[in-house]
Formats: sequence, C-alpha cells, structure tokens
Amino acid sequence: MKKTTLYYLAFLWFSSIAYAQKVKTYTTKVINGPIAIDGDIDEAAWSEVDWAGRFVQTEPGNGAEPTFDTQFKLMYDHEHLYVAIMAFDDHPNRIVVSDEPRDFFAGDYVEINIDSDFDRKDAFSFTVTAGGIRGDEH
Repeated sequence: MKKTTLYYLAFLWFSSIAYAQKVKTYTTKVINGPIAIDGDIDEAAWSEVDWAGRFVQTEPGNGAEPTFDTQFKLMYDHEHLYVAIMAFDDHPNRIVVSDEPRDFFAGDYVEINIDSDFDRKDAFSFTVTAGGIRGDEH
C-alpha cells in the first residue's frame, strides 16, 4: 500500500511539473496609431491581433480548466504595451466588486506578470479589479 501511494504521488508530482512547463506563444504587432485607454477596444488596430486564452487554474484547482474563459490581446508601440482582457462570466451579478484603496486586491481581478529579463525569478505585475482598483509591483 505504501509503495503504491509513493508511486502515485511521484506520478502526480512529475505530471504537475510537465504540465507547468507547457509553453504558449502569442504573436502580436507593433501599431502606429493612437489607442485610447478607455475600456473600449474599438480602434482598428485591435482587429489586427488575435484573441488568445486557454488558461488553466492555479487556485483552487492547480491545472484544472477555468470555471469561465478569459482571453487577451496584446499590442505595442515604441513607448507602450497595450493589453485588452475579456473575462467571461455566466453570472456577472455574482462578481465580487470591492472599493478598497489602490493595491488592495479583494474580490475578482485579473493580473498580468511580465518577466522582462526572462529569468523566471521576478516580474513586473499589473492588476486591475472588477471595481477598477489598480495595482502594480515588482
């Protein structure tokens, strides 16, 4: 019994490592026109890049399919990185909205982490909650 449990745990551990190491790529474009930071993605440039997603959970079910889909688009110019996020929810009336001060992430939120030197040790983190609270950290 102990040997079977040990093999099972080893299998789970190696499976989680293999799962975590799947690499996804996204192709974006440099843009030349202005993008308004207003919550609308109606500029023509947004139609030039694809939506991407197919995320997996890390909490509460590490590696599980998400309850609801989240997709993103990325574009950039010579000074800015532009990100559009569509977070789908079949029950929007259940979204937890908090009005706490900046950098307090209670309720539902999305976060982007950019490992600009690709050392997998640290990153720039940008967060926005369903209530519009923003945060950033390194």
